[in-house]
Amino acid sequence: LIAGGWDGTSVLATSENYSASAGTLSAGATMNVARRDFGLIHSPAATDPFAETWIALGGFDGTNPLASVEALSVGIWMGKANMPTARRGNSYVSMGGGNVLAVGGWTTATGT
Repeated sequence: LIAGGWDGTSVLATSENYSASAGTLSAGATMNVARRDFGLIHSPAATDPFAETWIALGGFDGTNPLASVEALSVGIWMGKANMPTARRGNSYVSMGGGNVLAVGGWTTATGT
């Protein structure tokens, strides 16, 4: 999955799916929030560890850091509860059971 980013002019909300076997990209679902400098993690479902569930966390909308979180499951991005602190440029780790650890990053638009 390739999602969000910056095209040199605008922050993106688009996503694309990569097929390693075919070596091709195809259009994916559009995120609810355009974001760059964000975290994207795979979080297996408890009932199906191979389920395609991706979580986009935080990032930067071109003006401000984001606290928003959304999950892609069955081809649809759905908003989730916001993080307590807006942040960008940090790392996230899936802790299992739907829990995510946020590490580092910036809480301002200027990267401080």
